[in-house]
Amino acid sequence: MKLGRGNQQTALTEPNNVVLNPDIAREFFGDEDPLGKVMHGQDGDYTVTGILEPLPANSMIRFNFITGSIPTNIRNRASWDDFRQSRRRRQTVTFIRLREGTDASALETKLPRFAATILPDAD
Repeated sequence: MKLGRGNQQTALTEPNNVVLNPDIAREFFGDEDPLGKVMHGQDGDYTVTGILEPLPANSMIRFNFITGSIPTNIRNRASWDDFRQSRRRRQTVTFIRLREGTDASALETKLPRFAATILPDAD
């Protein structure tokens, strides 16, 4: 993903920064420049630090925004443990970029064991 506007290296380095997809930027700000504007969310205020270039039509990655922080309700370890053990956990898709020459099959055989160490109660 590339930014159409903003600094690729610093856009998400600070907590409560947010990068918007172009459609959401247009929806919230119209023709106004959104960079530096503050958006108010249920987890706090977020400063718009970037606007993504449009994603390819064939991408399975779809989102409205990316933030540089985690929600306030899981910022401490006890809350994170509660979140991890919750049956209401959100599903996520994870992408892994492999170095050239890496055996993807060998890595794939190791992933279930690795996942079990992180989420031992996962179904």
